[in-house]
Amino acid sequence: MNIENNSVVSIAYTLRLVTGEKVDVVSRNDPLVYVHGKGDLAEGLEEVLLGHKAGDHLTVTLTPDLAFGDHDPAMVRQVDAAIIKGAEQLKVGMQIHAETDHGPMELTLTEINGDTLTLDANHPLAGKTVIFDVYICKVAPSDEATTNPLN
Repeated sequence: MNIENNSVVSIAYTLRLVTGEKVDVVSRNDPLVYVHGKGDLAEGLEEVLLGHKAGDHLTVTLTPDLAFGDHDPAMVRQVDAAIIKGAEQLKVGMQIHAETDHGPMELTLTEINGDTLTLDANHPLAGKTVIFDVYICKVAPSDEATTNPLN
């Protein structure tokens, strides 16, 4: 079966930056399972996988607009460290979970300057070109997924 919208797809992948730095690895032993076309993957990756089948192996280079978006400076804020519980234990690069007016968000701590923290709500890979090395493990129709969830 070829991947189409609403197919239940199981993939293994290595995600790296164009510099070669590995960012994420999902093995064939514990693949990522998703419903194709629901927006669970980077837009450009979903587009490329469409029409492929189990056993296919692809290497896909995605620019920021097709991967994790461009870096938006408006999503970077400076806040007083006093508003964050345990701020004295924070380190640059840490992910911080925050409840905001727009719902829950993951923020990256990008700078500590005295009592001022710089938090970035952009995806950590926003603005970066990435390379997915993908292996398609399994493809199933969505109705089969309720009785046989790709195991």
